[in-house]
Amino acid sequence: MSGLKLNWYWMEFKELPNFCGLCRGVGVTAFTDDDAIQLVSQKIDPELKNSIATVKQLLSLNEITDEHILPNMGNELVRGVWFPK
Repeated sequence: MSGLKLNWYWMEFKELPNFCGLCRGVGVTAFTDDDAIQLVSQKIDPELKNSIATVKQLLSLNEITDEHILPNMGNELVRGVWFPK
């Protein structure tokens, strides 16, 4: 994926039967929205991709309004899932 720029993505889900900790959503740094979905599938659970309601590319982390997320997230500057840590 050389030459591509990393972007921030925020995902929300339709159904979370066993993942109550993900009810706020998932934050990912990835090259594309498909890359973000793949990372969530690999790092959290492959079945989550079937429950994705929205995948939004964030232009700024200021778009996240839930006060719990920013102080409890991992490193958003590297490719991977940063919320939840």
